[in-house]
Amino acid sequence: MNELWAGVVPRLWTWLPVTLAVLGAAGCVAATVVMARREREARQRARLVCGAEEHGERGRGRKPGSAGEGRHFPGTRLREAMGTARVREGIGAAGAGIVAVTLIGGSAGWLVGGAAAFGTRRWLRHRREQEAGEGAADAEERTAEAQLPLAAELMAACLAAGAGPERAAEAVGGSVGGPLGERLVLAATELRLGAEAASVWGGFAQRPWGVEFARCMERAGVAGVPAVEAVTRLAAELRRRRARAANTRARRAAVLVTGPLGLCFLPAFLALGVAPVLLGLARSLW
Repeated sequence: MNELWAGVVPRLWTWLPVTLAVLGAAGCVAATVVMARREREARQRARLVCGAEEHGERGRGRKPGSAGEGRHFPGTRLREAMGTARVREGIGAAGAGIVAVTLIGGSAGWLVGGAAAFGTRRWLRHRREQEAGEGAADAEERTAEAQLPLAAELMAACLAAGAGPERAAEAVGGSVGGPLGERLVLAATELRLGAEAASVWGGFAQRPWGVEFARCMERAGVAGVPAVEAVTRLAAELRRRRARAANTRARRAAVLVTGPLGLCFLPAFLALGVAPVLLGLARSLW
């Protein structure tokens, strides 16, 4: 017994720190993955909601700070997300360092672990900054696309009232706000300064959602063709497209819901419907 105990204790003291280190590193990596996923989802929701609030305030002509001190603005939530990202980067760097120290050991393990922790932190920070830039650009494009039907209807109303393309773009851009409103105001400024209509409205044609709108406004500016009917038809078509897309998403959600519901009802069906039949057959055979 003493010999067995003497042989087990040294091995236990040898493998216990390694096991704990490996488990700690695995926990750090798992926590990093979970926090990254949650942060990405929260950042997307906050960007959509707060971006709409910011554009709405800008469209009404009020400053964001005039709503009160207790209101949360995109800057505050962005700082909170940055703090969470720093925690995630620290956890990931610590996990990489622990893995390197555990696998290599000794002074070389500590050196490699420090380098691995530093490299992991730099890589996570670079990836976060890249995703933040891409996400902001995508959110801006989605917001502009969502504002296009309303902007087209307002443009048609202004053109029907006798306003020129530059006056209509300036009025609609100031009232709509947001990324599309800023582009309309910029287009009105360029037209007022004497820029060609083809080059001004060609910037909208570079986006997939603005090709038809740019074609209508360019035709009105270059050839003098009235754009009221064309812009009105475009606004109605955009409304119909958004309605069809919403119906498609609703039907897709209804189809996707059947999977979890099936997983929930399947055990009950097996326990209440199939299991009694199998037990009855087994009892009759025995």
